Amino acid sequence: MKIINLVISIFFIFIKVKKVWSKPKKAKVLIYDNTFSELFEKYINKKEIEVYHNRIDENSSINLYVILKCLIKLDFKLKKYKSVYFNYVNPKIVITINDNNLGFYQLKKIFPNIIFIAIQMSWKYDTEFDIINKRHLYKNNSQLYCDYLFCYNKYIAKKYLSFIKVKKVFYIGSFKSNSYNLKKKINDSIIYISQWRNYSQSLSYHKKLTFGDWQKNEIPFLKKLSEYLLRKSIKLTVLGKTTNSAPQEKKFYDEIFKKNYTFIPQFYFRNHYDILDKCKLTLALDSTLGYENLSRGNRTIFFSIRNSYKKNFDMIRFCWPLKKKRIGPNWTNKITFKEFERLFLIKDMSDRAWKKIINNHFKRICIYDIKNSKFLRLIKTFQVPLNLN
Repeated sequence: MKIINLVISIFFIFIKVKKVWSKPKKAKVLIYDNTFSELFEKYINKKEIEVYHNRIDENSSINLYVILKCLIKLDFKLKKYKSVYFNYVNPKIVITINDNNLGFYQLKKIFPNIIFIAIQMSWKYDTEFDIINKRHLYKNNSQLYCDYLFCYNKYIAKKYLSFIKVKKVFYIGSFKSNSYNLKKKINDSIIYISQWRNYSQSLSYHKKLTFGDWQKNEIPFLKKLSEYLLRKSIKLTVLGKTTNSAPQEKKFYDEIFKKNYTFIPQFYFRNHYDILDKCKLTLALDSTLGYENLSRGNRTIFFSIRNSYKKNFDMIRFCWPLKKKRIGPNWTNKITFKEFERLFLIKDMSDRAWKKIINNHFKRICIYDIKNSKFLRLIKTFQVPLNLN
């Protein structure tokens, strides 16, 4: 029954997905996976880019010309489809920002003359959702390769290098965040970065932990925060997380903050970096966007409250994999008015005092490589036409 349902699901997705009949174009750069592929058009001439869609969903496409070639050779495996596609494009470089895809790191063995570049997409934690959690399966193994790796910092680089062979590593912070200029027109807003998910509470999150476990401390934290904001006559803005479930997400926050907040829904072209650059103070739990905001020098306070529920949540502690104290200048793992009061003082502290916190605690953790200068310098060495506007 499960197989039948899977076949039916694939069939309907196949109907919806975009079909391409022409040959893949020749290009110097092949973007592996269409996720955030548009980012690379900021740096590389669009004529030199082809995108390989590594998944079948409503936002991707399949090349029927390539499939036909596979059918003629009576080889229906994904590996063959990929091989035919790559041979048509004949790229000099293959780049992915989907660094969790294990298949990407197996391509170097098949195409030894191509340069492979992986870019860390989001902050890593030691959970099943991240490739880092697979390191024990490939340790002391030579299956995974990558020529160049661009990652957030040297601490997470050590985790990658424990199971992926890499020619050279660059520490750049977030490639996505680096692609957006800082816009420092500060208003007086205070923004909370939502991490709400439309998931079942029983959904497996990590080992024996469920999504309900992951979320356990979030609601008590938000209720306590709401009470504190009302006492201080402070109005909050919530930066929404989900696109398809935005109404349900807003309803969730309506029940907690009532009318004492504003909700900004997520949508595809929303520039959340621009929104956060302009606000006075940002509140985060453990979201990638929180760390990105900190790397941009913006005043960000963290409530690392998940691992105070169960010790097993230590794998998503503040600044993982680096070990920091549970309470610091702009972070805490406690849900108390006293800690709210202490951390909210950051909103009005001097720029000098805030920069001191950044320099003393995050200089090598949260990096901001403006306009991805290190990436551009590397790409230039391969004589690929760039957009340098």
